[in-house]
Amino acid sequence: MSHRFAFMALALLCLLLLPLSAAAADAPRITARLEPEVVGLDETATLVVEAGAEGFGSLRIGAPSFALENFEIVSGPSRSESFRFVNGESNRSVSFQWRLRPLAPGPAHVRGLTLQIGESRHQLDDLEARVEVEAPPGRQAPAAQDPFDSFFPQLFPRREARPTGPAPKIRLQAVVDPPRPYAGQQAVYSLYLLTQADIRSIQARALPEFQGFWTRDLELPRQPRPEWVEIGGERFGRVPLLRKALFPLAPGPIEIGPATIDVVASIAELAAFGAPFGRLTEVRRSSAPLVVEVRPLPAAPEAFRGAVGSFRLDATLDPPAVTAGEAATLILTLTGSGNLRSLPDPQLDLPAGIRSFPPESRSEERLDRGRLESSRTWRYVLVPERSGSLPVPPVEITYFDPEHASFRRTSSPALVLTARPRPEEEVAAATPPPSVPEAQPADPETGLPAPAAALRTPGGPFFLLAAIVVLGLLGLAWHRRRSPRWQSQRRLLARLAAARYETRPRQAAARIEEAWGEYLGERWHLPPGTPVADWGHLLAGQGVHPGHAEELAAFLADIHQLRSAPELAATEALAGDLVERSRALARLLR
Repeated sequence: MSHRFAFMALALLCLLLLPLSAAAADAPRITARLEPEVVGLDETATLVVEAGAEGFGSLRIGAPSFALENFEIVSGPSRSESFRFVNGESNRSVSFQWRLRPLAPGPAHVRGLTLQIGESRHQLDDLEARVEVEAPPGRQAPAAQDPFDSFFPQLFPRREARPTGPAPKIRLQAVVDPPRPYAGQQAVYSLYLLTQADIRSIQARALPEFQGFWTRDLELPRQPRPEWVEIGGERFGRVPLLRKALFPLAPGPIEIGPATIDVVASIAELAAFGAPFGRLTEVRRSSAPLVVEVRPLPAAPEAFRGAVGSFRLDATLDPPAVTAGEAATLILTLTGSGNLRSLPDPQLDLPAGIRSFPPESRSEERLDRGRLESSRTWRYVLVPERSGSLPVPPVEITYFDPEHASFRRTSSPALVLTARPRPEEEVAAATPPPSVPEAQPADPETGLPAPAAALRTPGGPFFLLAAIVVLGLLGLAWHRRRSPRWQSQRRLLARLAAARYETRPRQAAARIEEAWGEYLGERWHLPPGTPVADWGHLLAGQGVHPGHAEELAAFLADIHQLRSAPELAATEALAGDLVERSRALARLLR
């Protein structure tokens, strides 16, 4: 009985001590090393951080963090895990590895090395290496690790690693298409990596400056797929690294310098049992310099303004019908595969009766099948000065087409601007002309028309009075339209209409402010150059109602807000609100 109790007590004690022993066995072992201790400028060092623990449980380890001094990362981190079970004991480990390149002779450090394992954060000692100009003499490159060494360390003699064949070829190739563009024509510069090996990392060292070209970057696919090409009877995997749109600025030869990159590649070798095993190697490759022969354009016609490519011109009126004296917008859009930023504004050939203002222009660019497509939009404000159907003739732009090596023209469609009569013109058209009384017999005594006879026509006095009133109103309206005050207000309203379609906030505010400055100078003789902040009280001093002057001051404050908010999302709505407030103020300040 006593032996039985003793056995149970011993079993219970073992159960109580088991978690403590398990916890002690699961405590992680962490090591970090930097090899070699002396490294040459043309070599790379290896940083290895390894954590291991006994037991079957998994290790929840995050990537280590650290700071480098006189080192830069070439590749990594590469993570590997291993599990061993020998004589009933298990061991699990996780290792991280980086390749580091020295930057200059002198000491190099890895500082602040920390590792997160589960809920615990572990701080490791700093590591140091010495960088020399040249590697120590007689150093051999480290041999590839045989994955079978840990299992069969002594059973088989080590076979020296040997390459499976000639070293894989890695090239850097630069191409310009077309190789002989015209001045101003779009060409595409492509930088390709040609390889027969697996590439682990690429780092650019030097890129050409592309002097003599106007350039734009072209996007690459997010996950470019290599294509197989054959060069000199050998197959290479080709991957694009860089693409740019080039526009030559002048004819003649233009040199594009070489590009240089560093590549880390995996080289296949044979280890124990003849099994293939990869070894990392780093190489530097440069592309050959290029000379682009830029051809001059042939003799150009007088209408040519510099557009080179293939283009199409469209035109619309917004709105197509307005009241005479109000503004419409002619929108011209030129699209094609050329550089349009420096193209001058097209000239309009408008008939008499349409007044135009200088346009606002905007350029946009997008990618289409690997090439740069451009568009240029001009917005002209047109004000019809009379009613009727007013033709807007086509606009022509002459360009050089490199594909056909000839000058061509693109034209916008012909449009018609419909101008409705002004309200006073409609009233005049709807009012019948005054009736002319018939000739009355003369009075036999005086020889004059009989007064009573003139009044015998039904409604004669009423129509005569109505005709006099209508003619007076028309004369007053005509005189008002011809007055300098009315002309100044018409110019103000036309300028405000032009500002309404300006999409850039600073320019919209500047247009509104300039329009008001010109109007107040003409109407209220405001001296040129008067600060905007003084406009309100100067107008009040000239007899403008104080409330109207205060409203003008508040309006100018809103203009200042618009000018200081270039990134405002609701720019168009705010500009439209300021134009409407300008119209209301113009009626108050006539």
